[in-house]
Amino acid sequence: ALTAVLAEDIAEAEEGPGHDFTQIIWRTLQPAPTCNELLHDWLQQLGVDVPQTPVPSFDQLTAQLFAVLQERRCLLVLDGLDGIFAPPSPQEEWFEERYRPGLEPYEHLLRLFFQRRHRSCVVLNSRVRPKALSRLDERHGAFRCLELDGITAADTGELLTALGVTTTDETRDVLHETCNGSPLLLHHTAEIVLDFFAADVQAFLAEDTFFVGEIGAALARQIDALPALERRIMQALAESDQPVSAQTLTAHLRPRPDRRTYFHALQNLRRICLVRQDDAELHLSGPFAGYLKERARSLGEEED
Repeated sequence: ALTAVLAEDIAEAEEGPGHDFTQIIWRTLQPAPTCNELLHDWLQQLGVDVPQTPVPSFDQLTAQLFAVLQERRCLLVLDGLDGIFAPPSPQEEWFEERYRPGLEPYEHLLRLFFQRRHRSCVVLNSRVRPKALSRLDERHGAFRCLELDGITAADTGELLTALGVTTTDETRDVLHETCNGSPLLLHHTAEIVLDFFAADVQAFLAEDTFFVGEIGAALARQIDALPALERRIMQALAESDQPVSAQTLTAHLRPRPDRRTYFHALQNLRRICLVRQDDAELHLSGPFAGYLKERARSLGEEED
């Protein structure tokens, strides 16, 4: 949704710095086409005649594309870039980036955008940070990465009111903190409050259960697909009320992993946007802390 709004805002802007794109092309990668299919589609929309026979190679298509991007200032938007990656396996020691079969050329294409000179701009929306976009290259100014935060508590109150849910400052803050300002999760919560609690927020909070239905299932799939060590790291972060350093966190893991495996797992959790780091301290992204606490509590109640 964000990338679509960005493209619309730029398209509607008649003047202003950075709004001088001659063409905007938005493409979803869910499901992802092959890299050559994407390049062919881009070139067609840019008005380039692509021969059908013989079938052009990746190198030929990229040469044509960058010839255009050097002459024109275009905005290319790729939404859902994580669709090009194979899901992780719980049997792995740690998450390894693997492209879905036939989509490996995307890695080369991503590198080309900051290795070659051109006048255009590419916006990528993804839950996974590709290895091709290294933090070293970002520090050198090859590209910029923006990690999205949730909306503010005040915006949470306005959103819930617009959805038909009236809150006090106290109940608003509880919902905001648990949902981590996620508009999607707040929409889901509002539906439950309206459907099953007659818009009574206090009655909903008394149940102490937030992550049900599709949202809970989606969060469970993301976590359960992770290797065991990465799940343990996330659970330890969820149990900590404050952000912690990597050195402090490892002391809470039993059995304690070796350093190489531990830091590899942390790096992967950061790259797939499940763990964030602020001032050398780690914390969970989005609503995962609340979800993991709720799940641990539910498992404890079942055992009792």
